[in-house]
Amino acid sequence: MARQLGMYMVTVMVGLMIHGGIILPLIFFFVTRKNPFTFYTGIFQAWITALGTASSAGTLPVTFRCLEENLHIDKRVTRFVLPIGATINMDGTALYEAVAAIFIAQMNAIHLDGGQIITVSMTATLASVGAASIPSAGLVTMLLILTAVGLPTQDISLLIAVDWLLDRMRTSINVVGDSFGAGIVDFLSQAELAEIDGDVPLPAEVVFPSPILTEMDLMDPFKPPQLPPRSPRPLSLNHHPHSLSQCHSLSHSPRSIRSHSSRSLCSPSPHPLRAHSPRPLHRTESGYCALPIHDNQVPTPRSFRKRDRERFHLRARDSYRGSETEEEEEKERMVDEGSEGEESDDTAYDRRHAIPPCDLP
Repeated sequence: MARQLGMYMVTVMVGLMIHGGIILPLIFFFVTRKNPFTFYTGIFQAWITALGTASSAGTLPVTFRCLEENLHIDKRVTRFVLPIGATINMDGTALYEAVAAIFIAQMNAIHLDGGQIITVSMTATLASVGAASIPSAGLVTMLLILTAVGLPTQDISLLIAVDWLLDRMRTSINVVGDSFGAGIVDFLSQAELAEIDGDVPLPAEVVFPSPILTEMDLMDPFKPPQLPPRSPRPLSLNHHPHSLSQCHSLSHSPRSIRSHSSRSLCSPSPHPLRAHSPRPLHRTESGYCALPIHDNQVPTPRSFRKRDRERFHLRARDSYRGSETEEEEEKERMVDEGSEGEESDDTAYDRRHAIPPCDLP
């Protein structure tokens, strides 16, 4: 049995070396036309780490660093391919489980025909996809393969004695397969990645439509826009209607015609081009009108505000006096209520020292 177990170990190791040293480099060379052994030197640290940890998930940080720093593979490729490969791309585990199932069948002198061998291969491939990326996870999925072809499951205990070494070998092949897969994906995605980054110019036949320009686009940013002409300013009503009508009537008089400014309605202006207020007329001049008295004066917003202020102050003063009166009444009421239920000291003294009627002479 020891000889059979030793041959089983040699068979698994030789199969893993053929897969990792011949099959994977040939696939990489045929796709990328690059030297696969140069690629091997870049991932050597990740391969040694996989041998020591026997875990694809534990080797991921080292694999990231080897591919990105040593082999200059795009981060977008490594961050997508390697985590998926560490979970489902376990070609070393699939090879190990298929050989282990055939080894158990030979130990129990069970002959497997071609259909059963194909079943073992397919089941081992599917079981490796579902295996976890932790040490000795292949022993758990071996139950599925043995049950599929009717082999005894109790013989798995024979594989535990040598699984510590075979587990490290197959884990290293799993990491190498993930790295080669990332290199192939990076080679096939170079054109798409360069186009996304904008390094490749667009073809000449691509013609973009001309942009639609508006009036805002055609305006000069350093030139102020032309404003429409201003409408004439309305006449200011700063005078009483009576005096304003007299000023209008005087605008047709020769005195107003001799005025140099079109803005002066009541008197001529010594500066015709300067805006100014009309000169007040003397009572002896024509067109003079008396200012309105207080009774018929037109109220202004200022007078309204003054009146509202006075009313507010009056209401505040009345409310303050009313509150003081209410407080005094409340105090008097409380004193009266207290005096109704209690006697004064003099009344209590007289009542205690009063002489009973029977003692009177």
